[in-house]
Amino acid sequence: MTRLVKLGILLVLVLLIAGEVLGKTHKHATRKSKTKNHKHIKHPKNIKPPKKPSIIKSIKVAPTPKVSPTPSPSPSPKVVAPPQKGIPQPTSTKSSSIVAKTPQPASNGKNICRSYSQNFSEARIVEHTDYQNDPKTADWINLSGTKGTYSLDGGNLNMILQPPSSYEKITTQYHPYNSKLGTGLTLNSTYMIHYGKVSAKIKSSSLGGVVTAYITMSPNGDEIDWELVGNDTLHAQSNWYWNGVIEWGVHGGMHNVTAPGISDEFKTYTIDWTPEAITWLINGSPVRTLKQSDTLVDGVPHFPNHPSYIQLGIWDGSGAPGTAEWANGPIDWSQQKTNPRTLVSEIEIECDPTWNQVIN
Repeated sequence: MTRLVKLGILLVLVLLIAGEVLGKTHKHATRKSKTKNHKHIKHPKNIKPPKKPSIIKSIKVAPTPKVSPTPSPSPSPKVVAPPQKGIPQPTSTKSSSIVAKTPQPASNGKNICRSYSQNFSEARIVEHTDYQNDPKTADWINLSGTKGTYSLDGGNLNMILQPPSSYEKITTQYHPYNSKLGTGLTLNSTYMIHYGKVSAKIKSSSLGGVVTAYITMSPNGDEIDWELVGNDTLHAQSNWYWNGVIEWGVHGGMHNVTAPGISDEFKTYTIDWTPEAITWLINGSPVRTLKQSDTLVDGVPHFPNHPSYIQLGIWDGSGAPGTAEWANGPIDWSQQKTNPRTLVSEIEIECDPTWNQVIN
């Protein structure tokens, strides 16, 4: 074999061997590349989708306005301020607690009632802590807790409003009022009346914020009122309640008074109470009549009809925005050199013998 042939054969063999080697190398590189690329491909894990946020309806609630608390009033006849638009109303204090036990009725079942006419020169007034539940021993019970709320002078009863221990005027968006109240007299009769006529001669305080009250009040909350408001000398106010149900501004009445005004002279205020009607009179002239038949609710008369005590009192109407506005207050105690007072010169009680066992 020639040398040239041998070299040709050798070259072919080399080329064959090189081609085989290159093929194996390419296959290996391809597998390695695929493996390497597979490792770098990160398939996402089985991740749960995020929870949807809870859907809560957004309800905007108007903030409750802050109202300064009404200080507890001292014992006094009930606040009867008519409702004022946008003005928080006072919590009913009702009339002073009646400390006397209800007298036993007479043997015939009638209420025992004492008919008499009296100025206060001989009035028997006892402190509530000393009263022994015997109406024969006293005419009136002082519920105020202090003898400083009244004096007897020349046959007149001076009902006195004592100042509070400290004076602070609270200003609100509605109407100012005082943080503390003065202490006034409340007298409670020892006998009750079940229909009849009651008259009192009164010259009331002229100071705005002072309220003079002359009412009948039964243990169950029947009530008939006369109220005289300071700094309103040409008006007197009447009111009534049944069975302790307080209805602001529903039953009140405003009555003109001819000059001289209620603070300038004594005027006689009368409650004439029968099973059929209540009549309020000033100096003997009727100014209002409430018929029992006009108080029917579902056929039931909501009309005062229970034996009632008689109360006389003076109280501080400065304790709540609505009350202070109604009472022409609040009282500016820093300007008062003397204590406000109301005078009562005489009271007359006429018991209806049809419904009462009358004594003198």
